[in-house]
Amino acid sequence: MKKGTKNSMLAIITSLPIILGFIISFPLAVSIVILTVFIPLSAYYIGLVLMARAKTKKDEKERTKVTFTGY
Repeated sequence: MKKGTKNSMLAIITSLPIILGFIISFPLAVSIVILTVFIPLSAYYIGLVLMARAKTKKDEKERTKVTFTGY
């Protein structure tokens, strides 16, 4: 499995409890766990996915620049 795919799957899995929290009202203890654990985790994994995408776009730009200049 590619690293980018793994990171995007982790981002989806960690953001699921947050999305469900908006739909279903959880008890207070579960809400506190979601606030302290899942929100920072999902932000971290979403950041990883965005950084991986930015890096691949940068690599693509470098590759096209090389082919256009002929080096």
